[in-house]
Amino acid sequence: MTLEGLLIGEIFSIMLVFCRIGTAIMFMPGIGEMYVPLRVRLLLSLTISYLLAPILKPYLPPVATSTMQLFMQVSTEIMYGFFIGMATKTLLATMHIAGMVIATHTNFATAMLFDSTQGSQSASLGVLLTLTSLLILLVTDTHLLVLQAFVDSYTMLKPTGAVPWHDMAVYFTRLVALSFMLALSLSMPFIVSAMVINIAAGVLSRLMPNFQVFFVMMPAQIIFGLLVMAAVLPDIMLWFHQHFREQMENFLSF
Repeated sequence: MTLEGLLIGEIFSIMLVFCRIGTAIMFMPGIGEMYVPLRVRLLLSLTISYLLAPILKPYLPPVATSTMQLFMQVSTEIMYGFFIGMATKTLLATMHIAGMVIATHTNFATAMLFDSTQGSQSASLGVLLTLTSLLILLVTDTHLLVLQAFVDSYTMLKPTGAVPWHDMAVYFTRLVALSFMLALSLSMPFIVSAMVINIAAGVLSRLMPNFQVFFVMMPAQIIFGLLVMAAVLPDIMLWFHQHFREQMENFLSF
């Protein structure tokens, strides 16, 4: 093999690895957020791709001989990276959904803050839960597990094999359903407490029709919601962290 052919092969390997790893990093929790400058994300993706290219070279296809073949290989790798990255993004969105549900049942839905992970205004409790869960993922080195899942995905989603469209669609559908169900499960203490308070308010309004129940019960509901949050927040974070690791381990090769 000539020096020119060897150089082309190395560039081709780095480019293919960058297509998958770089796309996945753009959605990775903590690193792929909107508040991280785009140039920083691109530089990090290129650096990681350059370091991983020699390791992942046995999994990569040979150098494309036509423009159409190159287009198909690049498109497939970008699609795989988008699939893995969106899986991590969906897992993090679990806390955003849970925060919105909790805020609705604790009268905090109107207290809006800018959510840097979503790029829009969100309920303050949703922002709190999202940023807290993101901090826990970084402190516990779970982001390294995510990077390992990106690398080990080459053993499951091989660039040289057929694209498993059906399996990917089924997995992502189940992941969205599981994340939504987990968000409701995490919000259940607040849903139950809000239901109890509303039942008590209804009984009180029937016993005392002239009593301004709304103005009395709303501060009580807020205070009670904060007390419940202080009691169950550690368990919520622990439950989410365990769920996140379990889903990322599906991409690992043991």
